[in-house]
Amino acid sequence: MAQLGAKLKWIFIATILAGCQVAPDPETDAPFNNTHDDEVRIILQRAIASAGGWTAWSAIDSITYRKRSILYLADGAVESDQTQYHRYDLQPSLSGSITWSDSTGEVTIAYQDGNATRSIDGVAVTGGEESARQTFLSAYYVLFIPFKLLDPGTLLTYTGKDTLESGAIADVIKAEYDPGQHGNHSTSDVWWYYFEENTGRHLASLVYHPPTYALIENIRTTQTTPIRFNAYRESYRCDRTLNKQFLRGVFEYSDFRLPGASAPQ
Repeated sequence: MAQLGAKLKWIFIATILAGCQVAPDPETDAPFNNTHDDEVRIILQRAIASAGGWTAWSAIDSITYRKRSILYLADGAVESDQTQYHRYDLQPSLSGSITWSDSTGEVTIAYQDGNATRSIDGVAVTGGEESARQTFLSAYYVLFIPFKLLDPGTLLTYTGKDTLESGAIADVIKAEYDPGQHGNHSTSDVWWYYFEENTGRHLASLVYHPPTYALIENIRTTQTTPIRFNAYRESYRCDRTLNKQFLRGVFEYSDFRLPGASAPQ
């Protein structure tokens, strides 16, 4: 009888504990199922909360914005100055377009059902479909960092802390991609993402484009959108230890439109 009583006691306790379990939290659980490094998980949870939260990101149906890119040569001369108009429809599946004007005319990259086309003044250009697809997916991916770091197939590794030129201390996550194995990857370049250690704010990114490195600093973000998008970034040619060599480009993002979305409270 004593053994039976003890057994019933543990069944009762287990039942009580099961009833007290916390329901899954969409902000902290399901989105991170592809993250197997505990340190990476903690950093990205903080980063995503800083950027507006997973719920706000998941609620976005579509977005449009304007991006101006100015590229510089090593001597400071302007290499190019281009303004693009981006549109992304996220539901029910990703589609959209990037449009700009250059010496050839009005260029449009259109993406739908996993494929991309390029046209000039409304006339389709044959060849280069894969390049167009990569251009579209890369722009989309960069826009939604840190959320896109949770995409399946990305190998994420915590590499420790680093101090940026501003003096800010950042947690660094290394990301490795394999477009040969994962159709949602648009690059095989290795990236490092720098998140402020206390707030989780995305401070900068480092990318290795063999044989050079580029450091992209996030200078200013939006304050009136549910997700805090980059509003102004600077890119520097640098070495692996973040020593800047020259300003390579500046990027301005503006005129964000998110139909139906509300500003952060």
